[in-house]
Amino acid sequence: MPHHDFHPHHHTHHGFDGRFGRRLGVYYGDAYYYRGPVTGVYSPIDPNLVVSPPRDRAAPPPTVEALTRAGRFDDALALIGARDPDAIGARDHLERALILALAGDLDQAAAAAEAALSADPDALFEPIDGPAFAGSRYTLRRAVVAAVRRAHRTGQARAWQLVASLMHAESRDRLAARMLERAASLGSAAPTAGPAGPG
Repeated sequence: MPHHDFHPHHHTHHGFDGRFGRRLGVYYGDAYYYRGPVTGVYSPIDPNLVVSPPRDRAAPPPTVEALTRAGRFDDALALIGARDPDAIGARDHLERALILALAGDLDQAAAAAEAALSADPDALFEPIDGPAFAGSRYTLRRAVVAAVRRAHRTGQARAWQLVASLMHAESRDRLAARMLERAASLGSAAPTAGPAGPG
């Protein structure tokens, strides 16, 4: 009988499942042979080929709009405040006015709207997606209604500038232009004409 170096039990040990009292496979050298559904039939598995689960990709940083929609108004304002001071312009002030109005701080919101129009009298020609900040047109409308009530109560020019900026965020630009005219009649430095569009 010819002599063979290989012996079925040479350098082998079995994997064992103690729960079910059966062998799951067998090691021969560095390779592990998994016992398949047919008893005694093994398929090799190389441990070096085991792939680690993919790592989760880092989530992108939240945007000002997303933070505002989530009601994280302070975080949204902080994100604007972290921008390059030399690059802060009318758009940044308009965003602050919108966020503050949604947060219910109408006095500071009016100051931000005034700052936007002082920085650029044509600030309301630049589109801004109000519902993207508010989360819904209904939420934005509530802020507009509150701002209109405050403007009637205080009679301040900048209060009407806030109303104009919020109506612009609603894409109601004809009404926004009329609110700017009202603010100008009260002595604001805002232009008497605004962007033409839906009213």
